[in-house]
Amino acid sequence: MEKWNQETPGGERSLELSPLLAKLKKEVDALIGEYSALWEEEEKLILLVEPELIVKYNLAIERYILMYLNKNLELLQLKRKIEIIQSNLNRNSKIEIALSAKV
Repeated sequence: MEKWNQETPGGERSLELSPLLAKLKKEVDALIGEYSALWEEEEKLILLVEPELIVKYNLAIERYILMYLNKNLELLQLKRKIEIIQSNLNRNSKIEIALSAKV
């Protein structure tokens, strides 16, 4: 129980809170224990989850690289088709010029 303590130096009044302080100290100690346990649990979860996230991140990067390489391959194939078409057009135009020159 809270009591006024009249025996303080200088004649000041103060509350005697020793039972309340003891109770608060127990609660604080319990909270510190809970916090420590939660901190340790968080560390364990980070060690479990972080590698999985790194793997997922690496897989996403690899997918992006594969997609990029596929697009580059498609682009090279299209360029090659364009070169073949241009070559055929040039050859056909040379043939037409040669045929028209003979006529």
